[in-house]
Amino acid sequence: MPENKSPFKISVRLIESGSSLLGKADVQGAKMNINSFSIMARKDGKPPWVSEPSVKQGSGFVKIVEITDKATKDTLTKLILEAYNRAIADRGEASTGNDSEPAF
Repeated sequence: MPENKSPFKISVRLIESGSSLLGKADVQGAKMNINSFSIMARKDGKPPWVSEPSVKQGSGFVKIVEITDKATKDTLTKLILEAYNRAIADRGEASTGNDSEPAF
């Protein structure tokens, strides 16, 4: 069975800031690019959530991109979180080398 390819390319930058911001994601599609989705931690320990790009204004934030179609928003959220989980796994694999042997 052929693999179902996504029409989007997602890139994730992990952020280790000690805040609830876990990463940023950029979405590239055939007819649009949307940069700077935020991947946010929840305080209750549930899986992270995704916020559309926004800017701080006063004491709050204003969305600069709002996806109004629920199916599209749900699909992008799912793909962004999958890419985030892969980035976390890749980071873990990169740091599991055996440091006890000399590198010659």
